[in-house]
Amino acid sequence: MTGERRRDPIVVSRGRDTTDGFVSIRGLKQLVLSRCTEDDPLRAVILAEKDILRPAEFLAKMEVWCVLLNRSS
Repeated sequence: MTGERRRDPIVVSRGRDTTDGFVSIRGLKQLVLSRCTEDDPLRAVILAEKDILRPAEFLAKMEVWCVLLNRSS
């Protein structure tokens, strides 16, 4: 990489994707919209979530999302 910062939609930065200790999953929602098929359970579950989560909620939900991701691979 040439000094550019790679923007990964899953990684949360201290920029506009955080709000006073909360985590935004808007980038993750955009990722599943562009990469998952309409009938993918992972897509349905992530799109059903609130856009802003508490860190503890985010971590707990990530465990479920990983299980679904492994099933759809």
